[in-house]
Amino acid sequence: MLLDMARDLSPSRVGPTIGAGIVAGVITISYAVSLAALVFRGDLAGSLADGVGMTLWSTLVVGLAATFFSSLEGTVPSAGGKTAAVLAVTAASLGDTVDPEALFPTVLALTMVATVSTGVVCLLLSRFRLGAMVRYVPYPVVGGFMASAGLLTVVGGWDLLTAGRSLGDLRSGDELGLWVPGVLIGGALLAAFRSSLHRLVLPTFLIALPIVLNVSFALGGVSRADAASKGWLLVPHLEAGLGGPGRIADAADADWGAVGANAGLIGTVIVLVVASLLLYAHALELATDRDVDLDRELRSTGWGSLVAAAGGGLPAYTNLDGSMLSVRIGGPRRASALIAALLAAVALMLGTNLLELFPTALVGGLLIAIGSSTLVEWVWGKRHRLAPFEIGFVLAIVLAVALLGFVPGTVFGIVLAVVLFVLRYSRVSVIRHELTGSTIGSNVDRTPTQQQFLASHGEEVLLLELRGYVFFGTATGVVDVVERRCRAERPVSAIVFDFAGVTGVDSSTVVAFEKIARLVARHDVILLLAAAAPPVADLLVPALESRPGVRFTLTPDVDRALQLSEEVLLARIEEDEPGSRTASVGIREVLEPVLHDARAIEVILPHLRRIELAPGDVLVHQGAPPAGLFFLESGRLTALLLRADLAPLRLRTMLPGTVVGEISLYLTGTATATVEANEPSVIWHLDPDEFATLGEVDPRAAAALHLYVARVLADRVTHAEKTVRVLRS
Repeated sequence: MLLDMARDLSPSRVGPTIGAGIVAGVITISYAVSLAALVFRGDLAGSLADGVGMTLWSTLVVGLAATFFSSLEGTVPSAGGKTAAVLAVTAASLGDTVDPEALFPTVLALTMVATVSTGVVCLLLSRFRLGAMVRYVPYPVVGGFMASAGLLTVVGGWDLLTAGRSLGDLRSGDELGLWVPGVLIGGALLAAFRSSLHRLVLPTFLIALPIVLNVSFALGGVSRADAASKGWLLVPHLEAGLGGPGRIADAADADWGAVGANAGLIGTVIVLVVASLLLYAHALELATDRDVDLDRELRSTGWGSLVAAAGGGLPAYTNLDGSMLSVRIGGPRRASALIAALLAAVALMLGTNLLELFPTALVGGLLIAIGSSTLVEWVWGKRHRLAPFEIGFVLAIVLAVALLGFVPGTVFGIVLAVVLFVLRYSRVSVIRHELTGSTIGSNVDRTPTQQQFLASHGEEVLLLELRGYVFFGTATGVVDVVERRCRAERPVSAIVFDFAGVTGVDSSTVVAFEKIARLVARHDVILLLAAAAPPVADLLVPALESRPGVRFTLTPDVDRALQLSEEVLLARIEEDEPGSRTASVGIREVLEPVLHDARAIEVILPHLRRIELAPGDVLVHQGAPPAGLFFLESGRLTALLLRADLAPLRLRTMLPGTVVGEISLYLTGTATATVEANEPSVIWHLDPDEFATLGEVDPRAAAALHLYVARVLADRVTHAEKTVRVLRS
């Protein structure tokens, strides 16, 4: 870092570096004076010098922290206009409730608590690497906060110019000189802010106008005391110096009850500082095309705020104008930021001699320009980024702040954001897919008769794939779908809820499932809850168990839930045709629906080898050479995909009357899955060599077998294509 400083001050770079530092320093000092004037006015006007010292102190301390610890060289902090506007409103309200002797100590204590709280929160956010959380704050909420703070800054600037005079008084000729110059300066600075010339106009105004005005006073024979009495200068000649660290002892005389009563203000200040800091850091990141570590920015501001609070400083964070000017004039250089911070130290040492140079019109105009720029930026400048209702949202927060005050208006904005989020999110269906058994089935191979039955009755199985967080705004939609399907002309027999994509449920969802339980019990429908995480299952299971007559089952995945729902349908075949679901069929009964050719069956039988398997026996090993074709006579087989460090994944389950290994007849290479017996099983094996011999002995029988395999593969491709088509739609 010291090498960077030395490089910034090398002969080839020292000019732009010093120039950038001086310009940025002038801007931050002007901000410090203006924001102090915003807070310390009215009953606190006598403490303005102390307020300037407090803002300069925080500008110095946080500026040094940013110089050495910011991730973006050239970052220049200052006391924040938005937080100062909030503090100004609170300070004005304290004048009505706090003893005049305790007013300054109370404002000092409130400022110290707000600054130290801001520092602690920034450090905590940095410690847990939550800098990116700004991306989760609704953009319109941030816009409402920013625009409202801008409005308060404009009001504060106007009050400073008019000194509380009524509109009737301000129309007289003697009073026009108080506010017209300030409004004109504010308008000129606002125009400069919104043009590419602001990096030249702003420092010119801030440096030249005090000089021109004070020279005019000298030439016209107007003393500073007379100019101050007419309201032209911010303060008359003061014998005392600027406040700052030396005044922190005054906080002992504060009305701490009033400080505690404004806890909401402290929370508002924290939100504004964090949001502004992160948003400005992101803006600098885009403007300079450099990566900014948001957590590091929080850390440097946090430590700087703690030290600033020890001296009574106001909350300070990145000054976007000063930082942008510093970077554009001299480039991103730490030495420029150091010079800007040291100028704040010089201003502290100059004391009230500096404060006496500032015209009221310049300070008030700068406040009006700063506030108006923020207000226009978030109400008008962001119109292409915000939807119409979001612009209305921003305006609603601004109106609430104007009518109710900043803290109540902020609370209104947060509540409004929550309500709008719930309303808009409720319009997004929590049901990702609504499918039936005709579209998607389990990974269980069944006999042709069973497959035909499931195809014709698949609409009686309903699969609802849920997603996200199911809460009171979206659970009603799930109930509506279940009610519609239960009362349809062809009602469902089983409903599968896929909870794999659900992150959680609320108590309203539990009530919704109690209603679903009443519906399914009335219509004799079985419920299957698939892949429900323990927190979800622990809430829903008691709700379902509390309803008499409800049949439900928990399954580890949706595949097994679909398998059970198919079993519910297939139970009808057993009722209509006893023995149709027997666990064992003869080999001829296996081959007959496959080949439809009695002669071919007799030709093939001598080429088959009977194998008996015990539970757990492996028929095919994943990675082994193809083993040929297997006809399952009795028992149950399962194809598993073995995965490193993960549980095996079930690909298919085969029941009596089905065939295994048909793909291996055509593909070379190794087996892609392991096939094992789940129970005592009998299979008939046709190995590749025997299949080749069959083709030579009886081409007709071999062709019948080829035709069957082609049908099986075509059916699977057709079913998969149909499923994909439905999911895409």
